[in-house]
Amino acid sequence: LKQSLHRCPGWDTKAAFTLIDSQKQGYMGHFNCYGFCNSMGYDATDGELVALIRRIEGRGNGKVDFDEFA
Repeated sequence: LKQSLHRCPGWDTKAAFTLIDSQKQGYMGHFNCYGFCNSMGYDATDGELVALIRRIEGRGNGKVDFDEFA
């Protein structure tokens, strides 16, 4: 999926991260992901959001920075 997105003419990883990091904190966490999913019409559960963050982030801090996202 990641490779497919990068081939799309309008795809920009930084723009996608910035969209999710709506609070401009430099990372995305549980709250950011909830807001993004909700704005896309998906009512994610707390468990789903925690699992998503854990799967992406690699430092064990519960936050996904741009390097981890990219």
